[in-house]
Amino acid sequence: MPVVRPLTDAEEAELTERFTSALALVPVQGDDADFLIAGLGIVVEAVRAGRPVPRPRDELAADLGVLWGDELCRVAGWSWCYITLDSGTEGAAVCPPDQSLAVLPVHFIHRAFSDATRQPLALFRQLTDGGSTAPPGGLLLLG
Repeated sequence: MPVVRPLTDAEEAELTERFTSALALVPVQGDDADFLIAGLGIVVEAVRAGRPVPRPRDELAADLGVLWGDELCRVAGWSWCYITLDSGTEGAAVCPPDQSLAVLPVHFIHRAFSDATRQPLALFRQLTDGGSTAPPGGLLLLG
């Protein structure tokens, strides 16, 4: 059974730093989440295409993942938490208030770098439109 806990102050501070760092990378800015996430997708596509990136891929995935997750929190009312899965995978995640769903945004973006089926804007829209539901009493990990 996954373990979900609140973020520590240090984890929250790291997310804030990564969010700020990611904003400098995304070619589209503004208050419209779809445009911002589409801009994030442009960076993901550049990585997939093998273009040079301004920092190591792990750091880039962390920065962009935090930006993606923070926008989901802002638009859909989700919040950050820390999740540890039965497999041992762990990290900062975003969950709706009932914690029935979870996305590990950094893992999602890292996988999106090499898997064209993982589309940041498509998953973002699916979640903000309420298109995903968890089994009763369960936690559905997405992305």
